[in-house]
Amino acid sequence: MIEFNFTPFHDVMIDIAELLPEHESEVMYYGPVNVDWNYYMAAGMAGQCHAVTVRDNGYLVGYSVFTIDNNPNHKHTIEASNAAIFLDKGYRGKIGREMFLYAQKRLSGMGVKEIHYMIKDERIGKLLGRMGYAPDHTVWSIAV
Repeated sequence: MIEFNFTPFHDVMIDIAELLPEHESEVMYYGPVNVDWNYYMAAGMAGQCHAVTVRDNGYLVGYSVFTIDNNPNHKHTIEASNAAIFLDKGYRGKIGREMFLYAQKRLSGMGVKEIHYMIKDERIGKLLGRMGYAPDHTVWSIAV
């Protein structure tokens, strides 16, 4: 049975940390993951970091982590930025779409006006495009 949940990050941090080594290559951008767990713990306790989790019969099969804050240039706008996203390959497709919709609904309920995803896999971008998301800014980067 698939269950979605939306919770402060610190409540699911250990579950996500245990799952991370299994899919590190899919979520890393700048080499091996070296997560600042203290940052995420503090942000979760301050109400500024939440996670959507996807569980199948209690087993964590996916998650999407968001940091939430006011835009410093538009202080009336609350934004959610996706910090990490993963869904086990056996659950991608319909469950992935449901995870995005669930996150959108829950974040909107918190007063979030903009949701941002920085993605590594363009298949996620195509799915987001079909859901009404559009590229807003281009991120150019270089490892130095």
